[in-house]
Amino acid sequence: MGETEKRIATHGVRCFSKIKMFLLALTCAYVSKSLSGIYMNSMLTQIERQFDIPTSIVGLINGSFEIDTNMKQRFHLQATCPQTASCVWKTEHRP
Repeated sequence: MGETEKRIATHGVRCFSKIKMFLLALTCAYVSKSLSGIYMNSMLTQIERQFDIPTSIVGLINGSFEIDTNMKQRFHLQATCPQTASCVWKTEHRP
């Protein structure tokens, strides 16, 4: 009986460790995304000032980066897991 309780306690610690690692990875992803967004906005502002580009053109450049990122994510998901992609974007043809 002592071994079973010890095994259950060890499993609980491992499971808790996996949750902590997931939260740490998720936090790092959010921080890196926010830092890259801050860098992108400051870079676009500097380009706008340096080359006298109108704000509407800079907004178009920024939007094109976002569209590019979304398209890459979609095609990556479609290549790695076609069943999920067809469910999410309704790409499967049903007569």
